[in-house]
Formats: sequence, C-alpha cells, structure tokens
Amino acid sequence: MPFVMRSKVSLGTGYGSQHSLEPAGLYATSPGFRLVAPSSPHDYVGLLNSAVRCEDPVYIMEHVELYKTEGPLPAGDLDYCIPFGKAKIVRPGSTLTVISYLWSLHLSREGD
Repeated sequence: MPFVMRSKVSLGTGYGSQHSLEPAGLYATSPGFRLVAPSSPHDYVGLLNSAVRCEDPVYIMEHVELYKTEGPLPAGDLDYCIPFGKAKIVRPGSTLTVISYLWSLHLSREGD
C-alpha cells in the first residue's frame, strides 16, 4: 500500500508515553515498511521523491537539526530520486567503519 509518513526526530522532545522514544524501531520491525533517514537537503529531496513513487509504506525520519541546514541540489532537477536499499559512503576508508544517520552523520564527521 503506498503511504508516506514524515516524522520529526530529536532528543528530549517527548514521543508519547516513552518520552524520547525514537519510533524507527517500531517501523523497522513492521513487515513491508521502508525507513529513510536523510542527512542533507540533497538526500531529503531524492529520498522523498523515491518515497512518493514507492508502492510500499515509507517512514521518513526528519531530524530537527537538519531543518536549519542548507546544501546543494542538482540544478534544474528537483525530481531526481535516490534509490532505496543502498547506504551512502561519505568518506571511504580501510581501517574503521562508522555507521551513522540523520544529524549524527554530521557529528561523526567532526574533526574530519
């Protein structure tokens, strides 16, 4: 069933009875749901476009810190899609793998 749900994510904002529960775990264990976690304006537009075209339900996590960010978008093409199912490699390496998403990606790159 095509369905797109957007939800803000942030520490200490109180999501229901579990206070600061981040609801991704609930949807990650629901069969058929797709979760997307953009970390930039470019990612957000591309993933939102893919979500709208998807035949499955999609949960888009939006970290509130990202609402304040600016970033490049492809010139003249706001209909581009980022395919689901493949992680973005921000900085390749061979010694250590750091996995992050949403605003934490920016925190993990501090000191880069």
